[in-house]
Amino acid sequence: MVIVQGNNEDKMKEHLYIIKYNLSTKKKLFNLIVYGDNDYALKEKNKLLFFCEFQQAYKYWVKNKLSEKYTLQKKIALTCDIPLALKIIEKNKMDKNSVVLNCINTFDDLFKTLNLGFPLRFKKSLYAFADHLTFKKEISSFFTSRGYRRDFLIQGLLRLEGIIIENMIVSD
Repeated sequence: MVIVQGNNEDKMKEHLYIIKYNLSTKKKLFNLIVYGDNDYALKEKNKLLFFCEFQQAYKYWVKNKLSEKYTLQKKIALTCDIPLALKIIEKNKMDKNSVVLNCINTFDDLFKTLNLGFPLRFKKSLYAFADHLTFKKEISSFFTSRGYRRDFLIQGLLRLEGIIIENMIVSD
């Protein structure tokens, strides 16, 4: 449980965050993730719950009385920008703003919510890449020292995105 400043009732609530996703399909979606003792995204009908607009995510929090259990940060906590992450992996030497790291870590939270593991073919490489990016912004050395190819990691991120799309429901 995250302890926050505020009234005593809010101190015992977990934090709910709105995450923005820029998908490779050019679609923008939002979802709600709890960051606390156990990180997880909200689900509906055993599917990840996404929204087309930021305001829809906020309205869902209000309508479903989630304020009784969660505090909500009323702004986008982070953006999981898949097209930019792919471009950084393909062309850049640096992940200056942790774009790639945020995508891998957020996907990991979504997969845990679904009780799925990363596909075995990509698991080791994506976790190793996330570990590398946790301590270094420079990415070129990862490819030279670990022997992974950029296109393999791009395939891995696209596969994760595809699995998430297969396991989502978009609320109206």
